[in-house]
Amino acid sequence: MAYMGYEAADLLPLVQELTERYTSKASTSVPWETAQQLMEAVLYCIGETQETGSGPGQNRELSGGEMLTAREAYDLGCRLVIRRTEEARKLYNKWIVSFNGYGCSVYRKTVTRNIPGFFKWYDPRFNPQQDFTGLDYPVPGDLGKRPGIDRVDRYLACIWAEQRFLGSLSPDYVGAVLTARGQGWRDLPVNLGEIVLRKILVHLLLGISPEETALEPDKYEMLAAAVGAVSGDRLAERLRGLSRRLAARYFPGDEALAAYLDCYIPGIAAELANGAAHGCLQRIV
Repeated sequence: MAYMGYEAADLLPLVQELTERYTSKASTSVPWETAQQLMEAVLYCIGETQETGSGPGQNRELSGGEMLTAREAYDLGCRLVIRRTEEARKLYNKWIVSFNGYGCSVYRKTVTRNIPGFFKWYDPRFNPQQDFTGLDYPVPGDLGKRPGIDRVDRYLACIWAEQRFLGSLSPDYVGAVLTARGQGWRDLPVNLGEIVLRKILVHLLLGISPEETALEPDKYEMLAAAVGAVSGDRLAERLRGLSRRLAARYFPGDEALAAYLDCYIPGIAAELANGAAHGCLQRIV
């Protein structure tokens, strides 16, 4: 049976060596659950190599262009996982000093308590595939299917992009926009960036200043007409265009942030379309 392009006979020696390291060579026998964990660790590291374009069926960076051996793929992947974990930890320590939770308890707890817990207990060598369930604050970005540091690293990239976006605005403005949505955002797992970006895009869509934090009743009628005049796809395209112009003006060259803001567009377009169709835009914006 093949696993990620390699036969079991190629993988078992790696698992045995990892077992010896796990037990500090005190034993080559471990419980079945531990053996399964170590096999998954080997496969996770090989998967990390394949993600970089150095695995079976992809670019050949070793062995003179030949397919990487299981050992080469594992060793390279293990180094990548360890390095990625350390780089993510350093980036977290750099950014956390300026983190602003804006009064949202789920946001603050996730970033300031849960994430440090991940770095404290994560084992990139013996259990890199460990799934982390502490990412309670929602983000719109795709975190991929791979658990462990892959998921947490992608998650942190979303958080820092959101922090750059919200941090470019006045804290009073952000607070006013959030407060206008009621108090639920303080204790519920809702994304703050989406609330603020939706407000800004709606104002731009109507041609009024985003600095205003409230809409007059007649503006909701204008919004309903503007949203109802276009299909869902066209609405999303228009909102995406506004978002990209916003990013180009205030975050020139920050492609990661522009891509992150793009992730919000499908959800915002769907909410506006649904609100216009059911006459409840005032509950959304």
